[in-house]
Amino acid sequence: MGKLYLFTENNRVIGERLPEFDCRHLLSESPEFTPGDMAVYQISDDSLRLLRERLPLNPACEHIIATEKITPEQRDFFLQNGIARVIQTIEPEKISAYIKTKVSAEPESAGTMLVYDDKRNTSAIIRAITSHFGYETAFTDSTSGFFKSMTEGEYHFILINLGCEGLDIADFVRGCDSHPKIKTGPLIAYKDAGDGLLIHEITSGINRYISYILSPEELYGFLLDILFKKEFMPLIRQLNIESRFNEFSRFCDAPLKRIYYETKGNILALSNILNKDSILSVSSAMTRIEESLIRVSALDWLRFFEEKPSIEQAGYLCDTPIQTLSRQTPAANKL
Repeated sequence: MGKLYLFTENNRVIGERLPEFDCRHLLSESPEFTPGDMAVYQISDDSLRLLRERLPLNPACEHIIATEKITPEQRDFFLQNGIARVIQTIEPEKISAYIKTKVSAEPESAGTMLVYDDKRNTSAIIRAITSHFGYETAFTDSTSGFFKSMTEGEYHFILINLGCEGLDIADFVRGCDSHPKIKTGPLIAYKDAGDGLLIHEITSGINRYISYILSPEELYGFLLDILFKKEFMPLIRQLNIESRFNEFSRFCDAPLKRIYYETKGNILALSNILNKDSILSVSSAMTRIEESLIRVSALDWLRFFEEKPSIEQAGYLCDTPIQTLSRQTPAANKL
């Protein structure tokens, strides 16, 4: 990793917690970022204008925002500029805790995903989400590059933005028809509903390969939800094993008197979870869980659903008649 720069309003306080990092005021001149650098900006509604002017939208630099609460204006700005990591706090200790965890916890390699997209903002957010969980992302912006990548690699998910400029849906479908590996991985399509729903997307036969078309925001929420569960649930299982949860689950709800009578005659033979090895194992599992929760806290704003629609209600289906999301979601409002 390269350098980490902090552009905050409380440099002294955060600097005391993170003495190894370069702390600057938001009004100061931005450095020349190099690949691998990270910049943390603390903003408010007043400083968003300044951020618009100053923020170097350099794909080589990772940008993290700290704000007390995401406003609609801020949210639109983040999505339009491909900024995925937003810490919803201005408390120095919480900002410091996130930064420490972010720079120290490197996820294990989990595999690769293929993304056909030519939009910088959506590509940047997808990369931020997938890389957070250890997935490499292979990007292509052409149909020929897509099928070449399909031939050469193996992918957990295959994502395609149907709003790519120059994408010929009929030509893409013909390529799918003749490609032997197209069904080896889930093909997940998305498109900004503001681009309009083109009828040939429904009639060209693409529904043989995809069942629904998500909005970009729905895609972000889906990826974050499924990848976090894939990371988090093994940690919970490990904690259960180390704490012998199945053996002692009755301690959760049963009254102490009942527990005593159920173990009467055997009260001195209960398994010990207070020995040194067990305590260290449980502590290690809890540390990993805490780190996972701290790290994902900067992405959870992308999981915007108040109500969780079923997959049949998400985006718009390719089967006729077309079904849309409830009116609460951005995608439905634009269709």
